[in-house]
Amino acid sequence: MEILIDNRETHILDLLKEYNPRVVQLPIGDIFILKEDEGVLLERKTPSDFISSLRSNRLWEQLLKMIKNDTIGLYKIKRRILVIHGQFDIEDAQIFGAFLEILFVYEVPIVFVNDDLEFKEFFRILVQREDKGLNDKIPQERWYRKRFREELPEKDKKIYILASLPYIGNVLAKNLFDYFGSIASVANASKKDLINVKGIGEKRAKLIHKMFH
Repeated sequence: MEILIDNRETHILDLLKEYNPRVVQLPIGDIFILKEDEGVLLERKTPSDFISSLRSNRLWEQLLKMIKNDTIGLYKIKRRILVIHGQFDIEDAQIFGAFLEILFVYEVPIVFVNDDLEFKEFFRILVQREDKGLNDKIPQERWYRKRFREELPEKDKKIYILASLPYIGNVLAKNLFDYFGSIASVANASKKDLINVKGIGEKRAKLIHKMFH
């Protein structure tokens, strides 16, 4: 994992020093958490900055850039998060309306952290989950009920089926489906093709191939 931090955010370098962040000029966002060829983009705002940018409409310009851009340089933007860093005293309905617009119109999740300690803990957990692929999995089987499984989107149903097979967990199931596009294509894939999938080594490719043949 590599952490890129925008050169306008160097005042929070001490909070992230354990990750040895690299200071760069990011075209959008404030922090970019990289893993291989993709990353998570964070826009960090203090409450006062949030209100100021809301009143000047700068907030919407920033969010629009975040959702319209799929890459930063050669790296794919995997997901986007708005972090509000500091205690927030909500004064009027405009703030609630802004939160709802961010969540439902721009589809960017919001995380609130009250102080530096909470920010560090949130960041630690985010990096840990991204490193382990925990933010990409479908809901674990123990949470499913039969009726709920039937209501899953078609793609998620197929990933769920793949994830239930031996040698394939949630993360690999998603990687396989994204690469091949269907369960049938996974079943018909050669060992050579299977090895090309992220997370599938030679040993697991042989096991998966043997299972379908």
